[in-house]
Amino acid sequence: MKQTITSVDIEKMVKDWEKDKSALDVIKKRELESRKAICDLLLNEGQEGVAKSLIIPPNAEDYISMEIVATGKLTRKVDIEKLREVWEMLPAEIQACFTMKPTLSVTKYKALHDTTSLLPVITESRATPTLKINYK
Repeated sequence: MKQTITSVDIEKMVKDWEKDKSALDVIKKRELESRKAICDLLLNEGQEGVAKSLIIPPNAEDYISMEIVATGKLTRKVDIEKLREVWEMLPAEIQACFTMKPTLSVTKYKALHDTTSLLPVITESRATPTLKINYK
């Protein structure tokens, strides 16, 4: 059974959420900038790989030394159409670098009148809900 809440309750919850969301956005941006600055110092900017650095303070008796591990990553995307064009010409060892992963078009799936034949191959789980508030 759903709990009954008043407009005062929901208004307070929304205001609290907005305040938390705003603070989180600021902190996430600042953390990303700090992380990028540290990684850029330890790695050549845009470099892929791992760099380790041991930091020993000037007065090691008062401070704990730390090891910093920076990992540079590159995002790689596959142009599916171009891959299909050259697929047959690629050696097996190169083909083995790719996995063909089926994806579900939710729009087309929801438009189907009967989805019972797909039940064995599709699992569902609750996703994180979204919240958007528009003031009028």
